[in-house]
Amino acid sequence: MAKLETDIQISKFSDSDYARLIRLTESTYPGKEISHPLYLKWEYEQNPDGRAIIYVAEEEKKLAAQYLILQRKFYFDGEIISGSWSVNTLTHPDYRGMGLFGKLADKTYQHASELGIYFTAGVPNALSYPVFISRLGFKNPGKLNFFVKPLRPLNIGMKIFGGLKSKEGSDIHFNLLPEKSSGNILSEFDFKQDSDAYEGLHDKFIRTKKICGLRNFAYLKWRYQEIPERKYYLLKNSAEELKFLLVCRAKLVYGLNCLIILDIIADPEMPKKNLIEYMKDAIELSSRNKIDLVVCALSGNGCEAKLLKDSGFILPPERFLPQQLHFIYRQHNDFSRAQLMDEMQNWHLTFGDYDVF
Repeated sequence: MAKLETDIQISKFSDSDYARLIRLTESTYPGKEISHPLYLKWEYEQNPDGRAIIYVAEEEKKLAAQYLILQRKFYFDGEIISGSWSVNTLTHPDYRGMGLFGKLADKTYQHASELGIYFTAGVPNALSYPVFISRLGFKNPGKLNFFVKPLRPLNIGMKIFGGLKSKEGSDIHFNLLPEKSSGNILSEFDFKQDSDAYEGLHDKFIRTKKICGLRNFAYLKWRYQEIPERKYYLLKNSAEELKFLLVCRAKLVYGLNCLIILDIIADPEMPKKNLIEYMKDAIELSSRNKIDLVVCALSGNGCEAKLLKDSGFILPPERFLPQQLHFIYRQHNDFSRAQLMDEMQNWHLTFGDYDVF
């Protein structure tokens, strides 16, 4: 018997725990980290930019679908404003085809507007992208560029020839101080000792951007240190003054040992040759850790993209990419200079802006 839309109730999620969200997630993504209670508590409650805004559809206490946005503070042409990211959209298999995705999104955006959140951004998968554009009024200024640097091409070729494994693999150990490490110009970032220095670096970095999610120390600590289920590696320049920070994750992707660069935070006054040396040291460290491939997603053609190109990274043909990284946004409230969002070159975006890695 077909389910009737009148049986479905839509409301803001207010449960005292995430048990029902976890059961819903398990219906589509069993065993994934977004069904882990500690991960959900971290992502939905502990974000320094604000709690997640979650709307659900339910039938007799059983969740049929969820839609949510994560609050984010953005540096926008010299001002700090409130924005958000669309993540973790889910509909139970028994309730698909009923338009719940759109109904939940509309309620969420209405609430976001009332809270003074100016826009919602996202990088959707191929299935949901058309819905965001045609049904939910999102715009697509462009795509994130996907940079790669093969370190072990023979090994990559053998794994491809042997058949690539599933996309999602486990984290792999990345030794920051392997043998023959003398002479390294990068060292591990210390969340206790380097906090003040990082705020100074971030202040210089953010002022060179037009539109960029804040990466202040509170966000850095939440996103990369406090997160359960994941391990990140933060590499800084070893010199006394903090000038450079590289945020990475070592992970199996399609069976390949990958180093994923999530963020590059550099002093804009740093000489180009120094930046290239820092990246060279990170690549040598990756080689000693038997990394097959180093990857990084970036928007635009700013100094970070130029650094990657100067360091030997390439942009592979789109047909070889596992997914197009379409960037989308929807404006909820009017504000001055909002038209800047229509140009992809005005956005600074990386994997560190959302939760895919």
